[in-house]
Amino acid sequence: MSHSSIARRITLLLTLALILVVCWILAVLLLSSPDPVRTPQMQVPQLPDASFDDAMSADLEPALLRPLFWESRRPIEEVDVTEPAPAEPQQAEPLKDVTLLGVLLVGDQRSAIVRHAGEVVRLQENDELAGWTLLRVYPDKIELRSGRRTHSLPLREPLSPQIQLQ
Repeated sequence: MSHSSIARRITLLLTLALILVVCWILAVLLLSSPDPVRTPQMQVPQLPDASFDDAMSADLEPALLRPLFWESRRPIEEVDVTEPAPAEPQQAEPLKDVTLLGVLLVGDQRSAIVRHAGEVVRLQENDELAGWTLLRVYPDKIELRSGRRTHSLPLREPLSPQIQLQ
């Protein structure tokens, strides 16, 4: 066998092998079925019932009385509202039988302990006692208001240094 015939046979075998590989690839691509397309399952949101209650109809009443694009639309009627003069605050009786026993100042909490008519009462700022409102608590006194009057109630005089508490 000559050298040219061997080269021809090798070329023929390689060409045949290449054709077989191409045919095999085409067969795999064309004959195999792709995965089916799956659509995702979507959940439909549950909407509330569209009930038209009285509260909604009251809100829509001005719009229904004055339709937006009608020729007969009329402007909103302005009503003159006069506010009544503020009432003169009632003034309580003068403070009687009220003694400041102590004050508590803890952080933002301010309260006072008072004796009123023989009863011990704890008050915080803006609490009322016999028609008087506790306005402010200071370390040595409290300030009360009734109407336009204010009254300052001091702590009792401190005990003299000679008296020893046991």
